[in-house]
This record gives sequence, structure tokens and C-alpha cells, in this order.
Amino acid sequence: MATTDGSGSNPGIAVSPPPVEETNFDREKVVFVKVPASMETTFDTGPTKGTIALADIFTQSRIEVDDVEQFTWPVADGLMYAFRAYDPTVQSTTQARVQSRGADDDPLPEPLQTVYDTLSAELPDALKMRAGTLPIGVFGRKPAVGSRLVMVNDNQKIAGRKKVSGADANALFEDLADEPFLYHVIYRRPEKLPEKYEYQVTVRIFLFDPTYRIRSESEYAQCLRMGRRCDPAESFAELGTSSSLAVIDDAYNVRWLDDDEVTPIRDSGLSWFSSDRDRIRGETEFVGMCRGQYGASDILEDLCSYTSLLAREVDLEHFVGLGTIDPPENPWQDVRGPLDSTSTMSGLTLLSSPPNRPQSPPMNLSRTQNSIKLDLPPMTGLWNTGVRSN
Repeated sequence: MATTDGSGSNPGIAVSPPPVEETNFDREKVVFVKVPASMETTFDTGPTKGTIALADIFTQSRIEVDDVEQFTWPVADGLMYAFRAYDPTVQSTTQARVQSRGADDDPLPEPLQTVYDTLSAELPDALKMRAGTLPIGVFGRKPAVGSRLVMVNDNQKIAGRKKVSGADANALFEDLADEPFLYHVIYRRPEKLPEKYEYQVTVRIFLFDPTYRIRSESEYAQCLRMGRRCDPAESFAELGTSSSLAVIDDAYNVRWLDDDEVTPIRDSGLSWFSSDRDRIRGETEFVGMCRGQYGASDILEDLCSYTSLLAREVDLEHFVGLGTIDPPENPWQDVRGPLDSTSTMSGLTLLSSPPNRPQSPPMNLSRTQNSIKLDLPPMTGLWNTGVRSN
């Protein structure tokens, strides 16, 4: 049904879908940027532009920025990016309304204003930005498989950007062009990193095709013998990184008396399949993503030298991406959510006034009044449910 603002104008199209699965992890005050497939050959400076914007978010914000989160997922005609910065301080709540500079001179709240400004300054005008809320529930309760980039060797750091190219986020997106996936990064700039590194980067990748899900111990035993069907972290291997899945797999053996059973290596800290299946599938990393945590479990920390990556500013180009892909069709249309349900959906629309959702203080962004198709993952029975432009 069409909705109006009382003046006869039509700010968007609202529908009445089933509500998003409730979570406590929704990300508010997020900047969305869609890179359409039509710009695949005309916009090739995304890694550089994104790196400059990230560096400026940390250095030019009027308040201290603790970390920046990035979410990337495929849509029917390109890639959607979402950025959210966090500050460690408590700010005044007296500003009840949030308005865009496009509407008047009232600023957005920090650090949203800095994120919006830095991305606007670096990205082409053709890339339209929106501000709103990303409901984490749209990605469902669990992925089919989740992986995290880690470093195994004590003295090894990632290869520099000017030494290795083509083993980066954009390469990952190309490798997964036919896949429903979520790419998640947390960028931090803590003080006193070793060897004068500037950034700590936590990278997680999730796949949602149920065929990748390990359901039984015998399936995992076959995986250990033959290798996983897909470990998305391999796209970064030329940087010298490893996958959390590979590290965990190396800590298990197939029993020689029964090739359908696996046993953990002594002193690995890992347990039997029935007790550690969430770790084997990477579901524990999905929980960390939902919570916005950059730390890893003690077990993974003991198995690796680094569970986050150390990077200099130029090395952020490995991870920010801002490229695009041209999927042959909507990659989410056949994904059942959450992997054991019979429902399949394929769209999420950014609405000016989404129904069936708790309302936050209004965010009157003049540029966001027109409804745009986001095609967020259909994992939880969402058909045209709104990303809140609150």
C-alpha cells in the first residue's frame, strides 16, 4: 500500500510483512551504500577510496571512534555495504530528531555524521547513500558455515598491499558471486600495536547455502578426509592468512578403527563433535558477529598466533572492497531460513515508515524518502520487510 506524509507526497511504499525475527543486535545509525553491477567496469578504485574514508573516520571525527563495522552482502544486481562507527563515550540525548544536511544545516549525530561525510567525500556521486537501521535478524539464527581470518605463525604478518594484490575482499566477492554470503569486518585503531602497525582488523565470512552445512560426525569425517566443499577464507590465502576452519580441522583426526568418527588432538582444547559442532561449523563466529565482538575464544587463541590481523593504513585496501559483482540471479532466492525452515524469501525494502517494528526517534533524511530495493537475505521469513530509516 502507498503511504503519504499528510501533504499528498508519496515518500515510499509500505507493506505489511511478517516482522523481522527479534534480536538484541540491530545496528542503528548505519550508512548503507549500494554498488550496482552496472559500475563493475567504471568504478575500480573502491579499495583506495574506502581506505581513505576509513582512515578519516578515525582521525577526523569530532569524537573518539573506538571501532568501525562493515557488512557486505550480495543483492540481485550488485553488492550492498553497510558501515557503522562506534564511540566509547555517552552522548547527549537532547537531539530528538536527526536530519540530513541535504534538508537543512542540522548535523547528524556523531559518529554517524563523520561516516556519512567521509564516504560522501570519497565515493562517486552515482553511489547513493542511505542512513537507517540494519536488523541483524534478517541473516537468521545461524549460517551454513562461518570462517575467520587468522595467522598461525608467530612472526608472520599479512603481506603488504603494494606487494600482493588480487587476494582481497573484491577477489572474495568474485569467488562467491553465485553464493548467498555475509562479509563482516571490524576495524580498530588501538594504541601501541607491535611493529608500528596502525590497525587491528577482524574478518569473518559466512555462507548460507545449506549444502555447506556439516550435519553429522560422519559428514565431518568425510570433510577431514576430502577437504571442505568451500572455505571462503581461502580467497585471502596469498596474504599469508589462514582460516579458523582450517585450524580447527587440523586439530581433529579421523579414527582409524571407524572412519565415520573423529577425535580431537590431545591438548588442542577441542572436544568431541557432539560438543564442539558449533565451533566446527563456525557458528560461534556468527555469535561474535551478532554481538560485534572482535575477540576470539580462548581455544582458537591458543591454536593461532593472531585471531585478528595487524595492518597499516594502505593494507586496509585488502579488506574494504567496495567493488561489485553481477550475480546471474538473486543469490538469496533459494535459501531456506533459517536452514531448517520451509519458507523462502528474497527481498527487503528500505521504507520510510516500516510497519510492525518498534519506532525509534524519527530520522528525517530527505535523501532516503524514496523506497529502494535492498534485497537483504531472506533467512527468517522476511518478504519486503523494512530496514528502518528511523
